[in-house]
Amino acid sequence: MKINKHKNNSLIDVEGLLVGHFTDTKAACGVSVVISPAGATAGVDVRGSAPDTRETNLLAPLNLVEKVQAIVPLDFIC
Repeated sequence: MKINKHKNNSLIDVEGLLVGHFTDTKAACGVSVVISPAGATAGVDVRGSAPDTRETNLLAPLNLVEKVQAIVPLDFIC
């Protein structure tokens, strides 16, 4: 992956990544997603006393998940 430094100073500067967002104005909430159509190596660092995580155990080295195609940050889910 190639990074276009300082173009937008955001995830869309990373070649091969797509970023999307949907907002439901009636519910006053939205969701974002980062997509890597070719797949990407992923890792996670869970911190805090009450982390809100889902599926992060799949990224453990002993499991068979080698690449991820999308990440939905849970902080943005309604």
